[in-house]
Amino acid sequence: MTRHSTKKKSVEEYNLAIELYSKSVRIVEISKLLKLPQSTITNWVHGRNSKMYYNAINGIVLRVKISNDSDPIKYLKSLNISIDDNLRNSVYSLILGLYMGDGTINRLIRSKRFSIYLDNKYEKMNELITKAFSILFGRPPIITDNSLRKTPSNMLTISIHDCNIGIVFPHEGIGNKHLRKIELSEWQLELIDHVEFVKGLIYSDGCCFYDSVNKAWKYSFCNCSVDIIKLLTISLSKFDIGYFVGVKNNTYGYATNNRNAIIYTVNVNRITEANKLYKLIGNKTNPLGIAERHVEDLNFINEKFEEIVNTVNKPRPRKFEVTKDELEQLIKEKSLTEIGKAYGVSDNAVRKRCKSFEIDVKQGKFAHK
Repeated sequence: MTRHSTKKKSVEEYNLAIELYSKSVRIVEISKLLKLPQSTITNWVHGRNSKMYYNAINGIVLRVKISNDSDPIKYLKSLNISIDDNLRNSVYSLILGLYMGDGTINRLIRSKRFSIYLDNKYEKMNELITKAFSILFGRPPIITDNSLRKTPSNMLTISIHDCNIGIVFPHEGIGNKHLRKIELSEWQLELIDHVEFVKGLIYSDGCCFYDSVNKAWKYSFCNCSVDIIKLLTISLSKFDIGYFVGVKNNTYGYATNNRNAIIYTVNVNRITEANKLYKLIGNKTNPLGIAERHVEDLNFINEKFEEIVNTVNKPRPRKFEVTKDELEQLIKEKSLTEIGKAYGVSDNAVRKRCKSFEIDVKQGKFAHK
């Protein structure tokens, strides 16, 4: 049996595979035609290696595999069923704005990585975003501090792995965001919290600076995507906040490596308008938390965050506690399977423990190396 290469799969191959399968073509034939592994085709057509829906009413797991055409709101609720809809929508809107500003979705071999890139110096803002990730996805995210690398930088990466992330963030695609169409779906328009969406955009790809002369905070947002600029201006108009849109060339490679690209900027500089925005989102140094607008108890998010972290990081009790002398004696009297059953572990776990103790396990005799 020949092994297929682990090459990157294109959208055209995926669409062709789905079309052939809908016409009753066997998975084996599709695999031979596209020169892709059968497991890949199976994952595409059946949704294997996917999470399962959770019943938000009683917490029972429904044995329903997730596909790309699944209900996004239902899947969004299944990520964390312990929070209410208002808090879920606000946290989702914040993370959506962060992704629009400076986020990526990378396709891995068996999963997808959803990443947000931030500045390491804004500790309070980064803590707020970390808690937002934990509340939305029901588990702590992976935090990568690039200042600890051999070539240090001020970038902080907050990421989470989910093979179905495209269901709730349908804007993933090949290439930069400003080279493809970015628009909100109907279900996103129904639940979006415009305050948190603006906050996510400003916190990720925006700038907050203090005007010492007029003693007021002012805001600026830069992006190469016209669609993302439109989404920001629509959200600002919801609160009657005035803005100015400017255009400049990417001469110094500020927003992208393409120096021919055009950068669009949204500026909120007038004192009255900037004060309105400051009351809604604060600034990067002292960000306004989500709980300050939706939850009476200001410590609600902190409690949820601690609850999730304690659940995930809870130390697991070790089942197989045995000394070297005891294991040597057991090996002489019983088989590996019998020892495993006595301790509630597999025979392979017993074999690995023997290897760590340097106990030679052979048929008929047991001796030290």
